[in-house]
Amino acid sequence: MAFHDLSRDKVTTATHNLTSLLGLGAKFCPQTDQVSFKNTEAMIARLRKDVRTRCFVLNNSNLERDTVSPRLHRKNDTWEPNKASGSIEGAMDRFELALRREFGSLRNAKSSNLTMVQKNSLNFLRNQKELMILLSDKNLGPIVVNRDDYVKAMMDQHLSNRSTYEIITKDEAKVYLAAASRASIDYVSLKENKIDGNDLKHNMRCLDQDTRIPVMHGLGKLHKGKLTPHLIDR
Repeated sequence: MAFHDLSRDKVTTATHNLTSLLGLGAKFCPQTDQVSFKNTEAMIARLRKDVRTRCFVLNNSNLERDTVSPRLHRKNDTWEPNKASGSIEGAMDRFELALRREFGSLRNAKSSNLTMVQKNSLNFLRNQKELMILLSDKNLGPIVVNRDDYVKAMMDQHLSNRSTYEIITKDEAKVYLAAASRASIDYVSLKENKIDGNDLKHNMRCLDQDTRIPVMHGLGKLHKGKLTPHLIDR
């Protein structure tokens, strides 16, 4: 049971016994103390709405589904789809009934796999904003680091690194994006008969979206006790 403490205040991690929790590893899944169907009712309602919405879309061939993009169209949260067919509604009713029975058999179960010390550590991590928990490169265990130190390391070692990145103007960015778009269109046109239909729609839709915000994050790469974020997505 070990983790790597790269935070500035080692007293904080020791006081809140983070070793007992983070030492379990990133793949450990905490379980709750109490089993209640109330926490699942919202999930069942969401399931019903999602299934009915899919049925509504499939049954209305006049909808231009290929032109609808979740990133560009605003969802109407007050809209409610009509009920699905009797067989589908019946299947959802049976699923909910079986789920209620399963929860009923577990009502008195105490299934938490965390000790009280570990629960307190988990609550501390949920409520604080200064520390981050990172995955480490090569599966060496979780890393605790101050959030601002992580952001600074990512900027200094990646985005602000002039040997890797070049600062360009907005007009230059438009030129590069246009060239990338043309290259992508040429590639899709060349491979159109070899690309799956869903993948083709996804690729063409991405070309029409220029408002997506780029995201980058990194794994914590340990080097002589210092944080060296390894870029894995951008």
